[in-house]
Amino acid sequence: MRRLLVCGWMIVSGSWLLTACGAASVAPRTMAPADGEPPMSPVVSTGEPSRQEGDVDEWEAILVRKEGEIQSEFTAKGASISGEPAAEAGTASDAPSQRCERVCKALSSMRRAADGICRSLSERHERCENARQRVNRAEKLVEASGCPCS
Repeated sequence: MRRLLVCGWMIVSGSWLLTACGAASVAPRTMAPADGEPPMSPVVSTGEPSRQEGDVDEWEAILVRKEGEIQSEFTAKGASISGEPAAEAGTASDAPSQRCERVCKALSSMRRAADGICRSLSERHERCENARQRVNRAEKLVEASGCPCS
């Protein structure tokens, strides 16, 4: 009888141990960022994103890269985001719908990058204001081109 009780206790405690250990090994799933964007900063208990200088640098790098992509799409027309004449020709042979699709995706990435910068710092921070100005210039160029980005 004693042997039966010991075996029963081992089965119960063993199943409890397996359940407890199994639950601890489950990691939360995260979504991968689009277009090579840096991951969102983890949310702390205050509900605010964590402020990490490295994330802002990554967002700014994306902003500059996507701004360059937009500018290169319009170099064939001689337009420039900075207002200066463009130096070399872009992909003028592409269908306008393909060009607009690329431009709209790049503009959307610029907006997300600017949002990431401003969320990490503040709306009044110089780097945020600069990012918003760059997006604004890109939006004006895209709008003037006739691409219907939302």
